[in-house]
Amino acid sequence: NISISNVTLFMNPEDAKDKRAIDAIRIEGVNSLKIRELKIDWSEKETEEKWQSALALKRISDLVISSFSGRQGLIDGKHAAITLEDVSDVVIRDSRASENTNSFIYLRGSNNKDITLRYNNTKKAKHEITFSHEGLRKSVSIVKA
Repeated sequence: NISISNVTLFMNPEDAKDKRAIDAIRIEGVNSLKIRELKIDWSEKETEEKWQSALALKRISDLVISSFSGRQGLIDGKHAAITLEDVSDVVIRDSRASENTNSFIYLRGSNNKDITLRYNNTKKAKHEITFSHEGLRKSVSIVKA
């Protein structure tokens, strides 16, 4: 079980030669992950060319994200604020896309099921959710306010 609550994370460029940060937070292989009141802000003046998602979550079951705020790493980047891969029993609720968000959520992988998006504010995103292939649409239900 992992729980992240009441955190604001500011992503700035690394000063190391072997730059490693691609996503602000990357979590893999967890059963029961709760993320509440998390905000990811990216530096806009100084950036890293490899920056991608605020949240990259892979092989997670029993996932709840509530009151998240963020976007992809680069303002003009093609990545999503939240990238999900092979996740199940997911609720993302009461969250919002920050200004200049490309896709709020990107879903990929072949083992996704029971994903619910509830009352999220994605007005500032170009896309609420995008998929690596259209067959993934059936694993997602969206509840609007």
